[in-house]
Amino acid sequence: MPKSNNTQYIYLTLIISFSFMLSPLFSDSYASNAISQVNESSNTKTTVFGCEPTPNPGVLHCDPFRSEFESNTTTYTSNKISDITREPIYVDGKDGKAIHFIDLYREYVEIPQSELFNSSEITVSFWMKETDRDKPHVDQNVQESPNAHVISHTNIDGDNGWYFDYNYDDQSVHFVVTDTSGGLTTSDSIPVSNASFTQIAATFDGSQIGIYRDGELLQTLSYSGNYSAAHPLPIHIGSASHCNSCNELSGNVDDVQLFNRALSEDEVKQIYLEMENGETQVSNSNSPTGLVGHWSFDNTLDDLSIHKNNAKMFTLLSSLATTPDDRILISEKNTGKIRIIQGGILLERPFAVINDSYIGWEQGLLGIVVDPDFKENHYVYLYYTSTSGEGSNPVNKVIRFTEKDNIAVNSTVIIDGLPAGIGYHSGGAMAFGPDGKLYITVGDATEEEKTQDISSLLGKVLRINKDGSIPADNPFPDSPIFTIGHRNMYGIAFDHKDGIGIVTENGDELYDEINILKKGGNYGYPTYQLPNTPPELSESNWDIKPLRAYLYPQGPTQAIYYDHDKFPSLKDNFIFGTYTGDIYGIHINETSETIDSERRILLDHYPFEAINGIAQTSDGNIFFGAHHLYMLNSISKEDDIVQELFPITITRPINIDIDKVYASINASVELQMSSTPSDSESNNTQYVKIKMPKAIINKIENVVYGSLSERENSQGIPFYVADIDAKYIEITIPLEFNVSNTRLTINSEDIGVT
Repeated sequence: MPKSNNTQYIYLTLIISFSFMLSPLFSDSYASNAISQVNESSNTKTTVFGCEPTPNPGVLHCDPFRSEFESNTTTYTSNKISDITREPIYVDGKDGKAIHFIDLYREYVEIPQSELFNSSEITVSFWMKETDRDKPHVDQNVQESPNAHVISHTNIDGDNGWYFDYNYDDQSVHFVVTDTSGGLTTSDSIPVSNASFTQIAATFDGSQIGIYRDGELLQTLSYSGNYSAAHPLPIHIGSASHCNSCNELSGNVDDVQLFNRALSEDEVKQIYLEMENGETQVSNSNSPTGLVGHWSFDNTLDDLSIHKNNAKMFTLLSSLATTPDDRILISEKNTGKIRIIQGGILLERPFAVINDSYIGWEQGLLGIVVDPDFKENHYVYLYYTSTSGEGSNPVNKVIRFTEKDNIAVNSTVIIDGLPAGIGYHSGGAMAFGPDGKLYITVGDATEEEKTQDISSLLGKVLRINKDGSIPADNPFPDSPIFTIGHRNMYGIAFDHKDGIGIVTENGDELYDEINILKKGGNYGYPTYQLPNTPPELSESNWDIKPLRAYLYPQGPTQAIYYDHDKFPSLKDNFIFGTYTGDIYGIHINETSETIDSERRILLDHYPFEAINGIAQTSDGNIFFGAHHLYMLNSISKEDDIVQELFPITITRPINIDIDKVYASINASVELQMSSTPSDSESNNTQYVKIKMPKAIINKIENVVYGSLSERENSQGIPFYVADIDAKYIEITIPLEFNVSNTRLTINSEDIGVT
């Protein structure tokens, strides 16, 4: 669990501009869109800032928010329902077959943990052939990892275990042994060919490492660390062992052998010669002693050793949907298959197999949704990326099936030719609204300039009838477009009771968003809400500000509206998964259409796993997953809940702006202020009121002001503190000084200024 913020020292940085005008197109609907709320009777305005942790221990960051709310974090447990597996892609190997790994698929082979793997002596042998990455990374904002884990048995902190690291830049492998102090002992580069298979082997006896290529000793390294095995992690091939979607490999791997002792040079040479001479071992009776696993990959993932520790290849689900009788439909991103979980069992026969699926990093089979009249019509809708575009260009499309006895029949194209691009930002989320219309998200395909162009469907939310026709009341005549100005959206959901809809939207490097859907709305990307800039600071009067913006990427994915009593703290919440592996629940006030509470659910999955899909069944159970399907089980005790978002609310005269805010918990809060001429003739007392959590400053000793340019000179001023409740205080500070270009500092200790 995160540490309590009461024990942290926080440094808050906030750069704020409060200029805002309501859009003339949406002024009635969007009154709550303003960041600063103006009270004309008192000639004041109020702004809420949300302050939350940064990766730096004890540090918070604040941005302006549309509403005042807290976010609390707690831990839930879960039950694994099913693995999401597939048959590997087998290719010609050194002798027989090998497995072909494609980094953009985010797939891996997992060998279950065994006590036999926890030896302090190790030998690993395998064959590898380098292959080019299968698809170009056309999104310039996506940073390719230069390294992949070929075979991995190391923890997330890098202080237990070992791994083979492949470097794409120089086409070479390194063997890495960790030590418990965090140090790494790394071999020299081992070149790998793209024309033929290369045998790579490494031995480790606790004090010395031997590195081999094609049976020949290349290097001997001394090891002086303290070694500990990566128990209880499994071994991964094609991905890091501590993470199901990290350091993905593109390449071919064949004949992996693992020993719990350091083999001699002759024994390593023997393994090489047996494969080189085509003497594939059907049994391991002639193998060197200490063999704890042998995976030949000759059209099988079985362990040929006596231990029979058989492996599995895991693939990725992208979306979930449930039928009224609680069958769970799973769209598998890479395989072209839609699968069904019925009664907790993954049915062997797929519901459907799509043969023209195009696979990219964020492309393939994507969103899936069940018709609201499924009991009568048995309709199921799928959004996927297809190879049926002109030339080599893929397209996105929506098709509809009729379900009969768990099998898809009568495939019908609902909408075709949606622009796709190559690799990224296809969107693909779908949901039915309270109006019975089908809403579809289409990403910008990394062509961000088209998100503001209503002649393009890129970066839009679409609204269509069930048959694909365009509703007559859409905001743009003869167009399926419902909203514009989006980047890429993996989730869309509706509260059918109050008619509220949201989309989850991924930002660039910063500021993922949760947006409330408004007919004809413009969500600002990239013209009005600049990438990696707080979207609330947009000075445009045309764009809709998000309900919630997350400074650091969460990667929000599929969303649903939860309406059951099974998890009371989540009832009437929109809940969504994240690529960071958490679940969020937000409650929206139906009157103000702003968030009034948020809950972040931490899950104890290790290896780490993203959450791509999420769904609810009629009994209130919540299912989610990516490489596995889980069911949410229970919540931790309420006293384990930790507050991680702290609202600070500032009220001041209408002509005063807050340019920056700096704060440290139990130390100080500094406001940098400026003013503009006021037309008001009001004789009201000029003051600033700050409502803040006691967790930031509990006891205020003094308040001082001074010039921004002369930090040494400060003058004390009067202040008044009132308890609001057990968690919040309010500080009232009369503005008896020149506000322009001034810093106002609230201190938690006496700094000797009067």
